[in-house]
Amino acid sequence: MKKELGVALIILALIVGFVVGMGFGKPVAPQQESQTQNQQEVQVGEVKNVAILLTSDIQSQLFPYDTKKKITVNGEKVKVAVTTGGFTRIASLVKGIRDISDGTLVVDTGDLFAGPVFTTFHGIPEVEAMNAIGYDVLAPGNHEFDQGIDTMVNALKNAKFAVLIANAKTTHDGLKNIIKPYIVKDIAGVKVGIFGLITPDLPRITNVGTAVTVDDPIAVAKEMVKKLRDEEKVDIVIAATHIGTPLDEKLAEEVPGIDIILGGHTHDVLYEKKGNTIIAHAGAKGEVLGYLNIKVQDGKIIDSKWTPIFMGEDPEVENTLDSYKAKLAEIYSATIGYTKVDLDARKSVVRTKESNLGNLITDSWMERFPEADLAITNGGGIRGDRIYPAGVITYQTLISIHPFGNTVVMVKVNGKDLKQIFEIAGSALRVEGDGCEDANRAPTGGFLQVSGVKVTYDLSKAPFCAEYDGREVKKVINPGERVKELLVYNKETGKYEPVQDDKTYTILINSWMAGGGDGYYIFMNKDKVDTNQTIPDVLMYYVKKHSPIAPKVEGRITEVGGTPQWED
Repeated sequence: MKKELGVALIILALIVGFVVGMGFGKPVAPQQESQTQNQQEVQVGEVKNVAILLTSDIQSQLFPYDTKKKITVNGEKVKVAVTTGGFTRIASLVKGIRDISDGTLVVDTGDLFAGPVFTTFHGIPEVEAMNAIGYDVLAPGNHEFDQGIDTMVNALKNAKFAVLIANAKTTHDGLKNIIKPYIVKDIAGVKVGIFGLITPDLPRITNVGTAVTVDDPIAVAKEMVKKLRDEEKVDIVIAATHIGTPLDEKLAEEVPGIDIILGGHTHDVLYEKKGNTIIAHAGAKGEVLGYLNIKVQDGKIIDSKWTPIFMGEDPEVENTLDSYKAKLAEIYSATIGYTKVDLDARKSVVRTKESNLGNLITDSWMERFPEADLAITNGGGIRGDRIYPAGVITYQTLISIHPFGNTVVMVKVNGKDLKQIFEIAGSALRVEGDGCEDANRAPTGGFLQVSGVKVTYDLSKAPFCAEYDGREVKKVINPGERVKELLVYNKETGKYEPVQDDKTYTILINSWMAGGGDGYYIFMNKDKVDTNQTIPDVLMYYVKKHSPIAPKVEGRITEVGGTPQWED
């Protein structure tokens, strides 16, 4: 029976992995990629087949949801409808793989909680579902602290799994009782040590106050490896981290002795090897369950295979969550606040001129992250192509306005780069005969809505134009001449002042733009901090605080020298 189930799982994994394993941050490795370590001598011990199952950044996505993903068919990218996410699907796969493995380890690498579901249920259903599935480890992320330490502790006090953070110190007694630096587990006769790491940005991006301090993850990891290897005498060392892909890669390079890094925070789906260390991430919102199958002989990993998959739904876990389903419908339809005015999300507006809705969105970011100088977001990310009428605003309204799950990202640029960013934005405005092909400029959706800045575009001038290679730029044909005036608000003087080339500005952008989306190649190689707060959530906080709202067009964006053409 196990053999038959194993064959079925592999076939389904290949099919489902092809459909859903595309478009989640870094490219997904081949679904059955194998890495075999060099052996110095003939192994004689029994080979153990251990399944490590990984989720990350679930963000309170209790139930499956419908979305579209790009896949490659006959060499072309096409969008297909898929139903993804939800604990019921995770449960089904975990049960199936347990049946065909000598032992399993089920790990979540943080941001288990987030958004209005967390605000309403305070993390209780997520923990109940993880208990029912049989998780072994949670390495918390920053979102677990969004409602304060007491809420997090109350949610996790009934957890049947270990909560691991090795690089955090706390004065909060409840949190001290919940978290551990590491655990040691016997999995099919293999002694495995697992330690947890949390992002060093935690105190800056979430609600911990002075009760939690975070130490350097690299230094702490070295201590953990020494302890697990020398004192606990483990065979395999695993780091369960919520620090993001770049830091995970640095961890693998600088800390010898870690066999596997299971990561989260940057929402990537990836499998790679740095030296002798395997790094695996499993995306976000339960779209993928990471299946890392390792073969262990005489306490060493001799082979590993990675498959990002999910399938089916589990009726027992579905029953566990049923009581929350009706309540969740209430959450999305519940009144968050009111608007006195219509909110304009028409494409012909948000992609060509200032919109009161664009002002509302970017203003909400500026209030949430007051250390920023300005906020910009692509008009193409504002959805609905309609007027949202004056009246009630629900959370469903907010996710209709911005349905992508993008987060707010902080980035620093100098004034010269800031001018170039607005030249790219100006190129999104089409003027007949302006001398640049569509492929060589920002798409219409790249037009920027703004806060903390005033810009004047002269449409009689030449637009930014470049040869793109994917999201990178091979050659700038024309840097652009459309930005006639660019002013940033100075909070100290209370005035808008011209941008200075050598001054550093802190900008809030969205995670789509941070990855070079809509032609903004400048952001790709900049140091960035992802706040991990989604655009609808930040809007929700703002609307609740200021309701009834009445955003207006107030001259942040001016266009002279012509009128942009508009075609959908």
